[in-house]
Amino acid sequence: LNKIPIENYKDISWKVINYVRKTKENVVLHDAVNDSRFMKDPYILRKKSKSIISIPIIHKGEMSGIIFLENDLTTNAFTHERVNILQMLTSQAAISLENSRLLAERERENIKLAQLDKIKDEFLANTSHELRTPLHGIIGISNSLLNDLSKRTIDEIRHNISLISVSGSRLLHLVNDILDYSKINNQDINLVKSS
Repeated sequence: LNKIPIENYKDISWKVINYVRKTKENVVLHDAVNDSRFMKDPYILRKKSKSIISIPIIHKGEMSGIIFLENDLTTNAFTHERVNILQMLTSQAAISLENSRLLAERERENIKLAQLDKIKDEFLANTSHELRTPLHGIIGISNSLLNDLSKRTIDEIRHNISLISVSGSRLLHLVNDILDYSKINNQDINLVKSS
């Protein structure tokens, strides 16, 4: 929610608003021009305001706004019943403002999470690709060495080369699994259940 500084408004009683802001109390002026608390207020003097009410919008002890209403036609416009109705409305407004703030916060968090998820998927795809290419080479060379060894080659060398081939195959399977996971998340691949 964007906050607009009160200084941007010229047609409002700053003294009444500031009083409500500081005290978090309602101000009801039944005869605003003659009310001793605000009779020197330039706005009230200029407008010759008759009735003014200002109520803080409070939710969980925190003020999120102020309602300012006036009636220039009659004094005593804001009766006790009208004040009660306005207080009920400000309570609902406070809840709505808080819900709106929470919704905006959630939307910002969802955008951040989506961006992080995209970065993660790109990282996995790039990393998998970078690992797959050298692994193909390792497996190819290992298989070539295994196939071309003469009977004079030491069994230990054969065993070590076999380990290289097995490890390379394991890594390739892992990388393929990571790529498949990334494709599933990006909906680039469809899973089919077989019986």
